[in-house]
Amino acid sequence: MDNLNNKKIYYFISPHLDDAILSAGTLIYELKNRGMVKIITIFTKGDKSFLKRKIEDKNVCRFLKIDYLHLDFIDALWRNSYSSMEDLFIKKVNSTKEEQNLEAAIVNKLKKTINNRKGLVFAPLSIGNHIDHRIVNKICRDNFTDVIYWEDYPYNLKLNPMMEFIKNINRPYFEYKKNLFIKEKLIKFYRSQIPSLFNNKPIILKRERYYLNQ
Repeated sequence: MDNLNNKKIYYFISPHLDDAILSAGTLIYELKNRGMVKIITIFTKGDKSFLKRKIEDKNVCRFLKIDYLHLDFIDALWRNSYSSMEDLFIKKVNSTKEEQNLEAAIVNKLKKTINNRKGLVFAPLSIGNHIDHRIVNKICRDNFTDVIYWEDYPYNLKLNPMMEFIKNINRPYFEYKKNLFIKEKLIKFYRSQIPSLFNNKPIILKRERYYLNQ
């Protein structure tokens, strides 16, 4: 936990407009009192429903009094590289020239935004294997030296978070146990996503787990 205290800027690199809060909301709630928190969301463009989703994301960030940035890259569902939902979970990262160019453009924007010397980067572990989560995970691994990885929620409700591929990354981890009371309130800011996330069932709360670089 020491490296959480040695930084003044905490960057949460979120694939989609709800991922950082869903997976790391309670830690964000804590860190906003220790320094500057900034959620940088990568894929914030798709159909017209994204306008509502952006408003939801802005509202939760304003409630938390944290900074945010929407980079407006196109969500995988609306990119030409993927023709079905199945593709999102089985295709390799950078499977086409278009996807390679996309990664380069994302890296360029992130490097202009993130102060790697003063900042600590948080990124998805990519549990669930969604292509956009895998892209963000790869970008952060390849381009930033001080990274902490979160378990992707709600994928970690269905998949065993200590499954073999996580054991094999050989990283220490810590559980963040505080502020669970605020989690459901934060999740409910994303009203448009709750039906698909939880199938109209009660929201299941889970302690957040983070994996370290070393």
